[in-house]
Amino acid sequence: MKAFSRLLVILIIVVFTTGMQFSSVWAISYNPAAEEYVKNEILASGDADLEKAFPNASDRAVRADFIVSLWKDPTFQVLPFFKLRNAIILGDIKAERLTIPFDVEFWACKFDGRIEMSRANIQSFGMYDSIVTGAVRMGRLTAQGDLALYTSIYEGGVVLYKANIGGNLLARGSQFNAIEPDEGSFAPFELWKTQVGEITEFTNTMIKGEAKVDDAEFGIDVYFNDAIFEENASFRNVTVGNNASFQGAIFKNDFSFENSVVDRDTFFTGVTFHGNANFDYFSGRNFVYFDSTIFDNDFSLAYSILSWPYFWDATFNGSVDFEGMQTSNELDFSDSRYNYKDEPFTITLAKVDKAVKFNDFAALGGLVLENNLFGDLIISGKENQKFDFISLNSTTVAEGLVLENVNVDIFFADGFSAAKSSAFYNVSVIEALDLGDAHLGQLTLDQFVWPSDSWDFNLHGATYKDIRLMDHDSGEKNINRGNWERYFNIVQSSKFDPEVYKTFEQFLADKGLQDLIPEVELAKKRRERDYILVPYSSEWIWSWFLDIFAGYGQRPGRALLCSLLVIGAGAFVFRKESELVSLEKPEAMPPYNPILYSFALFIPFIDLGIADKWNPKPGRKGGWLYKHFHKMMGWILMPVAILTFGGFIK
Repeated sequence: MKAFSRLLVILIIVVFTTGMQFSSVWAISYNPAAEEYVKNEILASGDADLEKAFPNASDRAVRADFIVSLWKDPTFQVLPFFKLRNAIILGDIKAERLTIPFDVEFWACKFDGRIEMSRANIQSFGMYDSIVTGAVRMGRLTAQGDLALYTSIYEGGVVLYKANIGGNLLARGSQFNAIEPDEGSFAPFELWKTQVGEITEFTNTMIKGEAKVDDAEFGIDVYFNDAIFEENASFRNVTVGNNASFQGAIFKNDFSFENSVVDRDTFFTGVTFHGNANFDYFSGRNFVYFDSTIFDNDFSLAYSILSWPYFWDATFNGSVDFEGMQTSNELDFSDSRYNYKDEPFTITLAKVDKAVKFNDFAALGGLVLENNLFGDLIISGKENQKFDFISLNSTTVAEGLVLENVNVDIFFADGFSAAKSSAFYNVSVIEALDLGDAHLGQLTLDQFVWPSDSWDFNLHGATYKDIRLMDHDSGEKNINRGNWERYFNIVQSSKFDPEVYKTFEQFLADKGLQDLIPEVELAKKRRERDYILVPYSSEWIWSWFLDIFAGYGQRPGRALLCSLLVIGAGAFVFRKESELVSLEKPEAMPPYNPILYSFALFIPFIDLGIADKWNPKPGRKGGWLYKHFHKMMGWILMPVAILTFGGFIK
């Protein structure tokens, strides 16, 4: 019972204290003396500070209608300005369509109602260190000078729909706490179609409700530095005449800058996007900075036109879309990280006139740069981090490609083209490498590791103007007779393709090393036998025969040697005339010579008048069999030898 009594007493005290606070501020009556003081001070100097005459805050209450009546009074309309300080304003300011020909300023004032100034025509209007309980509605307001909402708290919606502000729109350090739109508006914070002639500043502001700034026109600079947006923020179709700066801002929900235009620099440095960030069709006509920016969800820059976009030290935790973007200068992702594993970091159909840089870049989900036009392309990986894959398919680089310190499982460059050069420094491709139909310009390789399985290393249609293998002892090495096999090892390690060998042969010819081409042709034929022909088939056996007998036409000396060996074997078998029987009368027989006899048998289509004069004796079956084998070898080997020396077998 005692505990309940204590709790009841505490509740009564809390309710009483809270009620006193509200009654001391809002639940009070206006003070006629305060209104009289305001009237006199404004007439005298244009500046009325109620704190000077009324130390007690509750005595500073004046009616909103009273304020509006002064604005309408012709006596006051000749004044240059109207300043009211430390006032409590009761009721709604109803000044729709009102013309106020002087500057209006409220300093440290508290409004317990709304401010209704839609379609008003004012000189300038300012609020500083004030609190407004109700909505501030200034739709279609026209201000020749500034509109200042500085360092104030707005509990209701703020609506500046189609407002036309000739000077500055200033709201540094203010809080916009409404989370529901006011009746007849689309968002609690609304600058939709607002026009500002000079600077717009919302630095260090808190915007708790949805922000709608679509179709706004800002004449000079826009500042939302260190602003916090609790809900969605839409800046679609915005135009900025000079710089737009959102440095250090925090967007806790989705943000859109779609189809907006910034004539000079754009700063999103150090921004955190917790929701999706949409910059599709954005036009940034000078520098665009996303340095040290964090994208926690999806980021899209599709079909945007930018001059100098920079993403230094950016963090991408969601998917990205750079489809169709264009930039007339560099695109830089140095020291950035892509932590999204479900999709690769993708740029496609983009046009970048100068270098695209991925220095010290990490992409857990892979890197896809396909069907693009770049000036240069530079990719280097972060230490101890590996790319799942990199794809440069059908991308064209006007100058050169540089890959450095890259460790990747799969590398695709099918149809890739680098007009001048391609350089691979300390690059390891573990599982698959596809350079099919790639045009690599001058190719430089330094500590380049390709897949161990040749079936996963494709060079079909790849072309190059030159190849340079780096030697850390002596520097760059051009191809020569002493080191050409190091270069040829690249061809030999790739998937078998006759076109790859043909390209390398042309490369040798261009370097004046035509005498090495037979070696390449021989290696090509041997790989063709090993990778294309069915083992132990007739074609496979014939290929082996051509290799052994003539080196596929590249070793004509082998044909001569094999022929001499067969002739020598025949001379040995038929070395004794006593083991032969003469077929003509003794007086008609020439002197017997086993070498000439073997030679005559070996070349049956050339009649030397010797082969038909002797036969092995009938009892020598082995001799008879070898004679026919010897002649058969002649019919087989000699045509091959003739075609080999004639250059017809290759």
